[in-house]
Amino acid sequence: MSFPSSIRDREQAKFFATNDNETAVRVGNSATSPIYTTEVSGVSETGIAEYNEISSVASSVLTTITTYTIPVGKSFFLDKVEVSGSNLGVYQVEVNATVNNKKRTYWGNFNECFNYSNYPLGAGDIVRVRVIHSSSMLGDFNATILGILK
Repeated sequence: MSFPSSIRDREQAKFFATNDNETAVRVGNSATSPIYTTEVSGVSETGIAEYNEISSVASSVLTTITTYTIPVGKSFFLDKVEVSGSNLGVYQVEVNATVNNKKRTYWGNFNECFNYSNYPLGAGDIVRVRVIHSSSMLGDFNATILGILK
């Protein structure tokens, strides 16, 4: 696709797609950036960062840290889940009560990240983050569910 010469060198160049005449905007600071995003009227996106922390978790007890339920009439694109704690732990991400992924923290690394890269979920789906640890001491844990709600 060629661009009109009047906007070819702009960093935020706009152009019209050949199929449907929706306006697209170049993202990136360089005039040579190959990444574009389409502006579609009437579509609303909301960034979601569902955070929670729990304290004094006993050993060997599978405990929910945070939960996010996708609202009716919406879609959710899960980007990542970040977890952390004060003890060794086994973290699990569940989608609709089914374990989707697990990670472990260890001495020297009490932070972990589950990368999903826009994993699509629908209305009524539930994302839950849980932890279990085997330390003799009580533990404190936190988690954040990150994604886009459309």
